[in-house]
Amino acid sequence: MNEANQITQVTKLYGFIAEEAQQNRFALTLNKRFKASGDDAMMIPMNIRPDDFYFTLSNMKQSHVNGAVIAMEYQDQVLEIADTASPLCERTGICDTVVAENGQMHGELLLPFALKEMAEKSGVKRIALIGATLLAGALALISENMSVAMFDPWIEDLMALQERLGAELDINRLAEGMSVDLSGYDMLIDLSGMRDLSMVTALPALNVDLKQPRQPSALRQRCVELDRSYSGYESLLDIMTETVYNYLTKETR
Repeated sequence: MNEANQITQVTKLYGFIAEEAQQNRFALTLNKRFKASGDDAMMIPMNIRPDDFYFTLSNMKQSHVNGAVIAMEYQDQVLEIADTASPLCERTGICDTVVAENGQMHGELLLPFALKEMAEKSGVKRIALIGATLLAGALALISENMSVAMFDPWIEDLMALQERLGAELDINRLAEGMSVDLSGYDMLIDLSGMRDLSMVTALPALNVDLKQPRQPSALRQRCVELDRSYSGYESLLDIMTETVYNYLTKETR
């Protein structure tokens, strides 16, 4: 970002697309990274309603915007717009980052790599993932050097995810009335929408979800009850924006 925080004809522009983009600090954090590195680039928060998402993203191919980061609520709609996508996007059906050039758009899925890097930097060898979600499945696919176990209230959903990904997963049930000890894992990542984790009797040292500070978090509550550390969206911003920054500014782009 140039020193004057101004957009010029050569400034690379990126959007952060979400229903409530301006309430999210992703764009602000990435812009600080651009500025610190002397990059003439800027990310603009874009509040986009569900009915306007397809129009907004498809028109980006012919606009002066060079790409965008896509919030979770729209990630499953990107592939129908992108001209090409990474193998991980194609396999999972979701994209969280797009770049546009010469009328073409390419989709990537970067958040799983940010979470994996966080785990590797912490020396994690065993991860427990909660949620039969495509994002959880993507993280399981790229964490081949770690032991990954997946938990969800519905084994049927985990089996369906396993079939969709074409991969054998370590699937386990985590439901009301059970007693589940997760302390044998190095890290727990909750990517589910579960509102209660009282069935978890013990937690690992590292516990992560993507909840904003004002959002209810079953994991945050359980960490308080069991006196374990917790990391939410705000504490992950630096590693997430660094992953996106490295992708957008790599020399081959």
